Amino acid sequence: MLTDIISDVKSRLAQAGVRNVFTAFDALPVDKKGECFTVVGVSSLSVEAPIKAPMTVYFPIRAEVEITLLAPESWSLEQIYGLFCEKIEPVLLELSGLTTRLKSLSLRPDSNLHRTVLKAVVFAGGIRTVERSSL
Repeated sequence: MLTDIISDVKSRLAQAGVRNVFTAFDALPVDKKGECFTVVGVSSLSVEAPIKAPMTVYFPIRAEVEITLLAPESWSLEQIYGLFCEKIEPVLLELSGLTTRLKSLSLRPDSNLHRTVLKAVVFAGGIRTVERSSL
């Protein structure tokens, strides 16, 4: 489920026109990721006891999805927030089959990477289903 959530967010961001989207587990060096890039990860995942029906098993889940936007230091705050508000936030608030809400948003400089970092944490909750025949 963890990789499903990350893959879903990554592909939806790409469809929304966000370029240079990577997963938190990507080993590509920072200098190869582009001028501005986005990292998708899940900081927590909780799966509750399954609910079993004759043909399906339902898994209630709660997750915190982290999106980190790393922009060059030369970008203005308006550019960074503009990209987030126009392309990234709408994707986060409409994850497939999950109820979402923005939990936190932070902005900080990263002198080691020479970037400005915008980090958003979105709470996502819902129910994933699995057909019993595939268990």
